[in-house]
Amino acid sequence: MLPDDAGPSATERRTQLLVAVLLGLGALSAPLMANARGLAVAAAAIDVPARLLVTWVMSAAWQRHRQTPVGGLLLLLAGSVLLDLLSALLFRTAVIGGYPGVLPFGDVAQLLAYVLVIVGVLLLPRTSQWRSPATTALDIAVAVGGFGLVVWFYLIRPAPQYGGYGVWLGAVTEIAYPVLDAAMLISVLARFRGGLALLGPVARRALVLAVIATFIGDGFIGVSFYVVRQPWMAYTTALCHGAGLLALLWLAQTFRRTAAGLPPAALAGTDSPLPPVSAAALTVAVIAMGQEAVAGRTNVTLVAGAAGLALLLVIRQLLGVRANNQWLRERERQLDAEVRARTRELADANAQLAQLATMDALTGVANRRRFDEVLAEMWSSGERAAQPLALLMLDVDAFKAYNDSYGHAAGDNTLRAVAAVLRGAVRRPTDLVARYGGEEFVVLSAHTGAEGARQIGESICANLLAAALPHRASPVDPHVTVSIGVAVCLPSRAATSAALCAAADAALYEAKRQGRNRVVVAPELPA
Repeated sequence: MLPDDAGPSATERRTQLLVAVLLGLGALSAPLMANARGLAVAAAAIDVPARLLVTWVMSAAWQRHRQTPVGGLLLLLAGSVLLDLLSALLFRTAVIGGYPGVLPFGDVAQLLAYVLVIVGVLLLPRTSQWRSPATTALDIAVAVGGFGLVVWFYLIRPAPQYGGYGVWLGAVTEIAYPVLDAAMLISVLARFRGGLALLGPVARRALVLAVIATFIGDGFIGVSFYVVRQPWMAYTTALCHGAGLLALLWLAQTFRRTAAGLPPAALAGTDSPLPPVSAAALTVAVIAMGQEAVAGRTNVTLVAGAAGLALLLVIRQLLGVRANNQWLRERERQLDAEVRARTRELADANAQLAQLATMDALTGVANRRRFDEVLAEMWSSGERAAQPLALLMLDVDAFKAYNDSYGHAAGDNTLRAVAAVLRGAVRRPTDLVARYGGEEFVVLSAHTGAEGARQIGESICANLLAAALPHRASPVDPHVTVSIGVAVCLPSRAATSAALCAAADAALYEAKRQGRNRVVVAPELPA
């Protein structure tokens, strides 16, 4: 998608002003052109250079963006402006040289210019699900068919010959203008949110303005041909066509100074309702049928055309309903997937929070809060099963001296290493290793007697010595050691978990008193 436009440069403003002045002067001569060859020559000398300038700017924009998703549209728009120039030259030739035979070729060139615009808009990559390709095609068919039917009934049928054309050629030519005008307008409206988004806001507005100005200008031509011929209508038509050409210049200048990007992500959405242009064409066709019915007449072509339009509309709405249902199912599936994904993320986040709330941040083992919870759970379980519960309380020997000698960062690393040794020594998944506070750790082991608890303690001491963590400030050993107090009891209503902790703490104190780096088992608590 094109980034926001920073505004035209001074050169671009001067170019816009020059083209506007040339087209305006050319429009001033339009009311008199049919009666004055000199004014026709002047008009050609005035506004043909303007068309050449717009063609050159559009071609330069295409050269810059030929490899981008909008390159095809720019090439077709450049061809459209070139055909518009050819059409203007042919019309001027017919007036200046008195060669009415070239007028049909001018009309063909102009109509081909409209076709190129339609094709360019429809070939833009889809950037939105707002309107499906089938719905877009049917919307264009309804608009084209409706306007063709209305123009034929109200204009061509009452006056089937104009400007020296044959009846058949005149009818085809005059009906082709409103039909292609409607097709241009409806294609731009249908792709406004899906495809034209590639152009960016400035260029998108310029293209819409060019199409609307052409639509209105051709409308004035039709009215002046078949309803009332007034000089000011030719002047207004020329002004509208000039405004459309100026809008294309604005679009081309925007692309000359701005780089196109990749198509934006597809926007989900349902099919939009019937566009106003299509609805208006169908409404006028129905009104024409009503007028015929009131007058007591039946026009077979009108009835058949209206019936065909109604059929197209029914098909269009059925496709729209199907597309909407598909979109609703897809959207429901996406929402379900999003809800499941968010639920999983929330569950994972809650699990992580719960883990963080019960884990010691430094060592990665359980914290004091988790120890208290597990102790209560094991106590209740041991009471029901009448199985002993063992508590080992550990303290790193001379840890204050270690921090004073090696620093607190090294002390933190040692605590992590001690926690890793504890996890390695405690093999059963039901046992718990926790940091009790500072350099103190605890081990809870369910269904474990005094001898089994002693073996766990001896294994911890041996594994820690095997780790050979240096401790030059220790009065016990040149490596880090621990003192362990063990308490065992049979959980019951008479005993308490607090008494178990007090007994383990007393045994730990006794291990330190006896020289540290040892395991001391407290007498078993009474049940």
